[in-house]
Amino acid sequence: MIMQDKLEKERNDAKNYVEEYVYEMRDKLHGVLESFVSEDRDSFSLKLEDTENWLYEEGEDQQKQVYIDKLVELKKLGEPIQNRYTEAEERPKAFDELGRQIQQYRKVFEAYKAKDELYDHLDELEMMKVEKQVNETMTWMNNKMNLQSKQSLSQDPVVKAQEIQAKTKVQTSFSILAIHMAQNQLRGNKMSQVMQKCIMSYCKTICKEIVRRY
Repeated sequence: MIMQDKLEKERNDAKNYVEEYVYEMRDKLHGVLESFVSEDRDSFSLKLEDTENWLYEEGEDQQKQVYIDKLVELKKLGEPIQNRYTEAEERPKAFDELGRQIQQYRKVFEAYKAKDELYDHLDELEMMKVEKQVNETMTWMNNKMNLQSKQSLSQDPVVKAQEIQAKTKVQTSFSILAIHMAQNQLRGNKMSQVMQKCIMSYCKTICKEIVRRY
C-alpha cells in the first residue's frame, strides 16, 4: 500500500510539473521572454494550449513516464528561449568584468612604459608578453561584441557568458604569471619555484577546461 501511494504521488507530481510548466511559459511568452521568441512563437503557444487541453482530457490519467516525456517535449521548445533571456542578462556583466581586467593590465603596462617607479624594475620581455596577451583579448572581446550587436534578441547568442568568463580567467592567470616572472627576472630569477608551478598549473587547468567546453 505504501509503495502504491508513493507511485501515485510520483505520477501526480509528474503531471503537475507539466501543468506548471505550461502556465509558467504561457505567461512568460507574453512577458519577460516576449522579445526572445523567434518566428515559431505561434507554434509554441499552440503547443502549450494543446498540452493544457490534453491534461484535462486524454492526459487526465496517464502513466508517470508519459508526463515526463511530455515535459521533455515542451522544454525542447522552451529552453532555447529561456537560455537566450538568461544569456542577455549575464553576458553584459561578463563583458564588463573582462573589460575591467583588460583595463587593469593595460594601466600596469602603460605605467611601465612611462617609467613609473612602481613598475620600472619589471622585465621588458615579460611585460611585452602581457601587452600582447591583453591586446589579443581586447581584439577578441571587441569582435564578439560587434558580432553580438548585430544579433536580435530572438537569435541565439554569438558568444555565451560562460565563454567570456573563461576568457577572463585565462587573461587573469596569464597576466599574474607574467608579472610575477617579470618581478623576479631582475632579482636573479629567484622566483619561488612553488609559486611558479602553482600559477602554471592553474593556467593549464583553465585552458584545458576551455578546450573541453568549447
